[in-house]
Amino acid sequence: MIKKNKSRPVLNLIIRFGVMIIVISTSCQKIPGLKQMYEENLQKGKAAFHEENYSAAIRHLKTATAIHPGSQEAHYFLGYALDRKYSEIDTSNTSTNLKQQLKPLKHFKKVISIAPKYDGEIIILDPYSRITSIWGNLALMYLFKGEADSALWAFQKGKKDGGFQEALIEYNKNTMACCEENGILFTNGDNDTYPMLYLQTVENYRTDITVVNLPTLNAHWYIKQLKNDNPSGINQIPAELTDEQIDNLSILKWKTQNMSVPVYNQNGEHVDDIIWTLRSTLIDQTLRVQDLMVMRILNDNRWQRPVYFSTTVSRTNLIGLDEYLALEGLVFRLVPDTENSNSINRLRKNVLEVCSYDAVILDETQNMPDVIAVAQNYRFCFFQLMHYYYKKDDVKMAQNILHIMKEKLPESKLPYLGERLRSIIEQYENELNQIN
Repeated sequence: MIKKNKSRPVLNLIIRFGVMIIVISTSCQKIPGLKQMYEENLQKGKAAFHEENYSAAIRHLKTATAIHPGSQEAHYFLGYALDRKYSEIDTSNTSTNLKQQLKPLKHFKKVISIAPKYDGEIIILDPYSRITSIWGNLALMYLFKGEADSALWAFQKGKKDGGFQEALIEYNKNTMACCEENGILFTNGDNDTYPMLYLQTVENYRTDITVVNLPTLNAHWYIKQLKNDNPSGINQIPAELTDEQIDNLSILKWKTQNMSVPVYNQNGEHVDDIIWTLRSTLIDQTLRVQDLMVMRILNDNRWQRPVYFSTTVSRTNLIGLDEYLALEGLVFRLVPDTENSNSINRLRKNVLEVCSYDAVILDETQNMPDVIAVAQNYRFCFFQLMHYYYKKDDVKMAQNILHIMKEKLPESKLPYLGERLRSIIEQYENELNQIN
């Protein structure tokens, strides 16, 4: 005889009427008892998630998805809760980590299978980006372990599962195409890093570029990997540190002060210095390991290789170098002076000739808010180019650039996010039309 567990009436109901629930779950909103049960568990699961009680969140959200398998939001939050619970990477046990990664993955895939566009509450990334992140994270772990074939498999599987979308791959390929040979490229997050590693590993594209993800640069293992044997590219980072010195790196108490990096010419002669103000980057008046490593890389590079920051990098992560960063497309290039005349030529060529804008206006891209968000950098580049010629009183060129932007990036295919950029561009358009 099976005894009922009176302390878990919801689960007992699901077990007892499991078959019926599967049949009617897609219309559970029409059945008051099930609707209330679903709503209660969804809201309790979301609340537990936001309170970082992931075990409770998983319990409630599993119940919600059992009652209503067609709930995108329940699957989305369940995927995130599982991901947070199993977020620690065990680099010593690949099989264990793979199983943990796949648990949240199936729920993000389920969100997309229910409907191509997710309209529920967003935590940080949309479901497409979470798939990219999960498989990209796993591939990075394989690269770290020297398992290149497994990394290749992870990237390819990630694309098949709905990550590494065409518009995202196109954006990252454009970003890398804006860099000159053997560049060092600092990136910000998942959507501007993993697709680049995908391109280098799967398509063997621009392996000369050293891609350096700034948040991950706080990890000792990552620094040593990039210094000793960059697995996705042919160039390591220039860092004259021993592995022991890297292992001893930690956050550093910091007071605002001026910093400098010597500038060398092509003959290796010290000709100048760039000087900037460096403020603490954490609220407790400290510098992160990533900040220390950026300065170390700049110093040890000695201007031998071009250095770039992706336009996706937040201002805090630029460590105060803003005035020495020249926009050259989807990247800011570190320049030795603030009057670099070559940068505008590179910006014009990269925006008008090098970058492609085909995938970003595909209908499927409109289901991907993260891609739409990052693609606003295209318009930012067009606007900066247009602004340059407008200030130079070259109205015809400014009008031409505006026309190309509207043709390549129509609002009907790539909507604006927010009103600020749209209003600025509309203002310029009105002024240009009046001049004409």
